Amino acid sequence: MIPAAARPAMEGVIPSVIATCSADGVPNVSQVSQVWYVDESHVAVSHQFFNKTMRNLREVPWVMIHANDPHTLDIWQIVARHEATLTEGPVFEQMSLQLETIGSMTGTTELWDLKAAEIFAVESIERLEIRRVP
Repeated sequence: MIPAAARPAMEGVIPSVIATCSADGVPNVSQVSQVWYVDESHVAVSHQFFNKTMRNLREVPWVMIHANDPHTLDIWQIVARHEATLTEGPVFEQMSLQLETIGSMTGTTELWDLKAAEIFAVESIERLEIRRVP
């Protein structure tokens, strides 16, 4: 389901955006450091500063994610359902290592502590092409 063309948007080069909604319809939008390709139908999102997002996911497990391709600047719009929270294992370790690398390169290691990898089943994904000004 996740096309190969979308994979560059899941490298963590450009921060992504995740939108959730509470049971009573109040939206919440947060920036995330990483949207990580797990397999052809799953992505993981880095859980660093997710208090409101996690409250919303417990009430309504659906999200919309915008992940940006660093080469084309196109946005990949992902509609997904929350499935699991990982605090260990290969996906968590790989995401944590990438965040540590970013922190070490920017001198801001304290900002990059990964609390969990939130696993989502992708229901749909589509490219939103950016109109380029000539």
